[in-house]
Amino acid sequence: MPMKVWVLSIIAAISWTSVLGSPPSSATQPANPDFKTKETLLISSPVLGEFRVSGDSLHVAYVDVGNGKSSLVVDGQKGQAWTKIVTYAISDDGRHVAYLALDGNKYVMVVDGQPSEKFELIEKFHLHPRTGRVLCTAQNGQNHYLLADGKTLGPYDSVGVSGFCDSGDSYAAVVVRRPMMHCLVNGREGEAFQSIAAPVVFSPEGKHFAYLAERKGGRMAVVVDGTIRDEYEPQTGRDGRSRAAYEREIIFSPDSKRVAYRVRTASGQWTANVDGRVFPGGQAVGQFLFSPDSKHFAYIVWGKDGVTLILDGQKHGTYEYVAELQFGPCSQHTCFAAIKGGKRLVILDDNEGPAFGYGSDISPVSFSPDGRRIMYVVWENDKNFIVVDADRTGPFDVVSARTFSPESRRYACAVQRGKKWLQVIDGKEQRPYDAVWDLAFAPKGDRYAYVARQGKQSFVVHEDGTESPKFETVYNPVFSPDGRLVYQAMTSKHRRMVVDGQDGPAFENIQNIRFTPQGCLVYQGQRNYDWYLVIERQEYGPYTSDLPYAVGTDGSINYVARKSDKWYRVQHLQVK
Repeated sequence: MPMKVWVLSIIAAISWTSVLGSPPSSATQPANPDFKTKETLLISSPVLGEFRVSGDSLHVAYVDVGNGKSSLVVDGQKGQAWTKIVTYAISDDGRHVAYLALDGNKYVMVVDGQPSEKFELIEKFHLHPRTGRVLCTAQNGQNHYLLADGKTLGPYDSVGVSGFCDSGDSYAAVVVRRPMMHCLVNGREGEAFQSIAAPVVFSPEGKHFAYLAERKGGRMAVVVDGTIRDEYEPQTGRDGRSRAAYEREIIFSPDSKRVAYRVRTASGQWTANVDGRVFPGGQAVGQFLFSPDSKHFAYIVWGKDGVTLILDGQKHGTYEYVAELQFGPCSQHTCFAAIKGGKRLVILDDNEGPAFGYGSDISPVSFSPDGRRIMYVVWENDKNFIVVDADRTGPFDVVSARTFSPESRRYACAVQRGKKWLQVIDGKEQRPYDAVWDLAFAPKGDRYAYVARQGKQSFVVHEDGTESPKFETVYNPVFSPDGRLVYQAMTSKHRRMVVDGQDGPAFENIQNIRFTPQGCLVYQGQRNYDWYLVIERQEYGPYTSDLPYAVGTDGSINYVARKSDKWYRVQHLQVK
């Protein structure tokens, strides 16, 4: 979750936005949910300047300035005083805090209360939001250092690109000891190279890494987990310079157990290496891709006869052009767009879809959630067609939002014909209106609803064709995990959340609409400049600040809120 930043010297009005959490498919809405509320005082005096809240909305930090000194205050606890605190960050869980401080004219990096040694310069630091680990570069004179995990690494002639893997469990940096470069991973230096093509590639779980490097003499080396796996002569451009920066394409499988990359042979051809095995190549290879379950791999080969798909080491058709190669969510199907015989088409598992003229255009292909169906839009002769599997519907002037139902059985598209808009659901055209938008399917796919506008009024259209009461505007209909239809309706005077036709409390502003894992509807509402948190129909507040909140896996709802000049940690815990 991203860190939230508030500037408290100005409390600005916030325009409406809607953030819908992904409803879990198996949760059940509890009857009349009961919550126990706990408020904890965090700050008892006014705060000026920047105020930051952790991603879980349970911890706060700000810089207190007094008597010419600066201190970081976290959850009411004041830290050491410094000449100036330049910048600071707090981890998502609030357990780790880091800041860059000036002590006189020297820089100090402070991580969880522990200061580093002093430096003439410390540049921007990065705190990983999940793990709280910190990386930064520092300098004294001509010497450069990397600060990581409370250790000072170096000196080096320079420190280049550095960063964490996605999980935050590993980090890498390129460091220079002239005239050579090293890849530094978790504090360990790798072999010396003439150059290293950053960034370093990490496996998804962060335990494996790979990069491309240039050895003395110009040969390229593919390095995986610190060991050279392959070497080859680099390709050169027309100016005779190495094109190593354009040659790097190394990927790990989603389960982190497999690795694929390309290698140039002595004849100038390119081959693919997957798990240490060499597979067919050609004048160029690329678009490496592993299936979501990591069991299959695919890539594209460019050769004299055209472009070929290689799937699990086997050739699957040759075309004039191939693009947008992808696996379906279930990993059992592959799909790509191609040109064959001057015609554009989509190929699913070697099965060719309808062919369209060379001057046509094909949108990106969407897989159904179960990965067994595909949908895309084709533009040809100034008209648009919807293609689902191998069946096409149209023509239409415009095809807008398209979606499959959660169980993949149904589909819908918003289209325009002439001056009217309509929904196409399972290939059948629905009633035309001045505008239609925001179609939602129920979790089981048996119901749907969308917003329509006729004249100056907006309303929700149900699967049986009936229409809800009319409003000035209706936003974002969505079905709860147990199938309740929820949407926001606006008139000239107020906004309400409507749940299965029942109006909720009236507000001037509504934002941040979500469901808890247990299926409770949660949102924020503003009335007369005060803010409330609403759980189902129950209001909590008022507070004098908006309430960016976090929802725990246990269904708890957490946020930091202000009453007058005091700030509180507020927790709503569902009573079982």
